[in-house]
Amino acid sequence: MGANLGKGGVVKNKSCIQCPFHGWVFDGETGNCVVSSDNLSRKQVDQFEYHDIKQSKNIDGNYLYKCYSGNVNLKKYHVRELNGTILVWFDSRPEFQDNIPYEPFDLNVKLDYRGESINFVNCHIQEIPENGADIRHFDFLHTKLFTFTSLIKFEWKMLSHRATEDDLFEVMKHKHEFINEFKMKVLKTYINDSNKKYINVISLDSYVKIFGWKFFLFNATGFQLGPALVYLFLKSKLFEVTFAQSITPLKKFNIRVTHRIFASSFLPYFVSAFMLYSEVQQLFSDMLIWNNKTFGSKLTYNLKTEADRNLISWRNWYARFYEGCHEFEQKQDALDW
Repeated sequence: MGANLGKGGVVKNKSCIQCPFHGWVFDGETGNCVVSSDNLSRKQVDQFEYHDIKQSKNIDGNYLYKCYSGNVNLKKYHVRELNGTILVWFDSRPEFQDNIPYEPFDLNVKLDYRGESINFVNCHIQEIPENGADIRHFDFLHTKLFTFTSLIKFEWKMLSHRATEDDLFEVMKHKHEFINEFKMKVLKTYINDSNKKYINVISLDSYVKIFGWKFFLFNATGFQLGPALVYLFLKSKLFEVTFAQSITPLKKFNIRVTHRIFASSFLPYFVSAFMLYSEVQQLFSDMLIWNNKTFGSKLTYNLKTEADRNLISWRNWYARFYEGCHEFEQKQDALDW
């Protein structure tokens, strides 16, 4: 009858879920409507449909007609529980719903989980992951380390490259040997032939400028995996930190952004807390823009600059994740909410 099983539904015998409305039971493994949580035989039911509810159409005085007899089942979704996050695979195209083209990263890092931040943004979903490829906005928007002074600033140097490019390892090579060794190891660990077409890679050097003096802080090797996952592997002489970002569309133009931080066990908690705080402060700078901007399909670029060439390349790469969305949204005109 359309009840939300996630609101009041009850798990039965560890493998079934019971509807909170009428008590019908569904097998979690197959999705089938079953007799009970103790009897997984398929329940036989009759299904009725409106002739045309929009037009209040009836035939022989009946607005409904019997369209099916037999068993019914729920839509099933592939789920992964990784890095403290529950991830659900959804594709607007039915033929891809059961064929996951790539797996999320299992970080399995020897780092301690230190916390998370959750924020809500009102914008198009693409705005958030696009940040990672928008080189120029780092220099313009993300220079402040502290809001109360401009004497201490960030400076960034960024590269962006698709994982499918033959020269990826050459482009990502770093001048500091200890970072280069770490970066090459991370690239080889997480990129493979099956997932590389769905990955965009960034390398981000962070410097801090104090009264005009510039000091290297860390390098971040970043992976944009699919439309909604980002992994940042930070390396410096003093620490190793990993950020895992996920974005979840709650409804159109309403996005939940989650950052989780994993840090070296010897790193004091107040340091990792400050790093998470700093990440969120940078996010707030972006949110001020995202919450008040429009998303356009016709955009202006200055192709004389490497930054804009990278950005248009990234947008070409990201556009693949819209395949099937138009057809899916057209079906939303039906009353199957």
